[in-house]
Order: sequence, then structure tokens, then C-alpha cells
Amino acid sequence: MARATTKNLKLDPENYRVLDAICDHITILDRDFTILFVNQTAKNIFGDNLVGRKCYQAFHQSDQPCEPSPCLCLRAFQDGNGHSNETQVISKNGDTIYLSCKVNVLTRDTNGNPVAVIEVSRDITEQRLAEEALKLVDVTLQERVKECTRELDTKNMRLSEVNTALRVLTQNLQAEKDALQEEFLVNIKRNVEPYIEKLKQTRVSKHQLDLIATVECYLREITSTFTHNLTSTHLGLTAQELRIADLIRMGNTSKDISNLLNISTNTVDTHRRNIRKKLGFNGSRESLRARLMMIN
Repeated sequence: MARATTKNLKLDPENYRVLDAICDHITILDRDFTILFVNQTAKNIFGDNLVGRKCYQAFHQSDQPCEPSPCLCLRAFQDGNGHSNETQVISKNGDTIYLSCKVNVLTRDTNGNPVAVIEVSRDITEQRLAEEALKLVDVTLQERVKECTRELDTKNMRLSEVNTALRVLTQNLQAEKDALQEEFLVNIKRNVEPYIEKLKQTRVSKHQLDLIATVECYLREITSTFTHNLTSTHLGLTAQELRIADLIRMGNTSKDISNLLNISTNTVDTHRRNIRKKLGFNGSRESLRARLMMIN
């Protein structure tokens, strides 16, 4: 490495002309931060009149040195070692440029102290702007996620409130339904059954008594859970089979059912067989009435 003194340090530009072919910004400085040489890339960025000016004036448009840091040149002059960092400067057009900088000692005096350093800086503006744009996008996305989360929480809360309201409404409707059923049954027992009993005590023919019995049968069917249970358990039973099943459950014989429904006993027996088959115990000796009473 060349030895030099700090007094009247000058560089022959021709010795460093090869540096003009390098795309990075290259500057050589003395201990007073005076620019001794810049390559063509540096001139393109900062202008032609750079040699002889202070680096902080040319690159940072400042009247004061960048002390104590992040000035890499100062640190290199102080400890004689190479250093690197990232910084930003202002171009001749007033644009902010981000640089990745490396500084090393170029020449030393007879005592080994640095008298000139060379700084190589690479333009990373596009990379830095891209990073800042990504950060902005990330912040925007995070805010959007938070906003969507808040909207989702609000919708979930509203949905929960709607579900609660529907549950209460369903409970109220069921209560109203139960009350109507109870009122209907009370009206049957209070306003219908007494008149049927009075009618049975009057002079009526055998056929009329059978008709009254049929009416009573259907009223009991309406007010009983038997038909509902049988229908839910054995959906294959027809309406006529349900009527006959209820009459069997109440102890009526085939002849009784024949008279009540005005059908033949053979038809009743056919319905009996079909009911036994659909209940799943065809051929069993179990009483059909006993099975029907168990269902009720």
C-alpha cells in the first residue's frame, strides 16, 4: 500500500480512471473529509464539481461533519479498520438515495496512520422502497384483518342474538300450542262430553247408540296420544287401520267394530291381520289388544 503524508495529499486521477467503469459510487477522502477523487457514477448522481469539496456538503447538503457516527470514514480514520453500513444521501436533483456503503483505508503515513480512505457505495434505493412498500402493505393487511375480525365478531354477536330470539320465540310458540291444546281438551270435556252422556240416556235405537259410541271413539282419538304414538312408530298403518286399532285397544270385538264402522266382520278381521303384520308379530299368540295398549 502506498505511503503518504497528510500534508498536501493529492491523487492523480489517471491512476484511478479504471474506477469509472464500476457502476457503484466510489469516493476517496482525506482526513479532513475533503473529496480527492470520485468516479463517473458518483458524478452522475451528485454532479461534476465534487473534488475539493467536503463529503458532508456534497452528499448530505450539511455544513457539519457526520460525527461521531454513522460516518464510516471517521471511524476508519480513527481505528484504521474497514466498516460498512446503510445510509441515505441527496442527489443533485434533490432526490433521496439509499446506499449500502463500505469504507477501507487506501493510504497510510509512515507511522501507519490512515491518510486517505476509499468509500464504495451501492444504490439500494429500489430495494429500500420495495421494503417500505411491503411494510406498508403488511400494515394495511393487518389493519384490514383487524377490521374484518371486528366485523365478524359483530356479525357473530348479532347472529347469537338472533338465535336467542328465535329460541325464545320457539319456546313461546310451543307454550301457546300447549295452551291451545289444553284449552281444546277442556272444551271437549266441558262442552261436548256432557251432552253425549245426556244423549245416551234418552230413548235411542241400537243403531243410534252405535253411532254415539263411534263419536265417543273419535273424540277419545282426538284427545289421546295413542294415535300419534302409533303413527310415529308404524307409519305404514292406514287411517282405517288406525281407527280399528283404537277400537281394538278399547276392548271392542270384531262384531262391535263391524257395527260401529258399518263394515263386515271379514273386513275387520282382514284389517286385524294387516295391523298384526305391520306391528311385527304376525303368527304370534300375543294379544293384539295387549300390544296396542303397550303402545299407548
